[in-house]
Amino acid sequence: MEEQTAAEHEKMIQNIASKLELNFEDKNPNAFRQNLVDLIEYLIHKNPEKLSWILYRIDVNEEFLKQELRENNEQNAAEIIADMIIEREIQKINKGDVGSTDSWSFDM
Repeated sequence: MEEQTAAEHEKMIQNIASKLELNFEDKNPNAFRQNLVDLIEYLIHKNPEKLSWILYRIDVNEEFLKQELRENNEQNAAEIIADMIIEREIQKINKGDVGSTDSWSFDM
């Protein structure tokens, strides 16, 4: 992942947390990522449809995700997906394209 300022990192955490209706109080990048990985791991096994909907909502490129999962099949899928979510939010922050649909609900 590319380098981010502390403000960009906090904004990215807030964006992801609000979209997933989660409260990630720990602003540590590693702890946040691990919480996200744990959530995705849970969804992979318990509610893959909801995970698909979340990825669509966050606008993760489906074809690129499939390619990454195929090419890195020895890596934990939840980690790959979490990194792609984080990267997508960073792209949105850099483009100024965040917050347009924050009123959606996930009912987790």
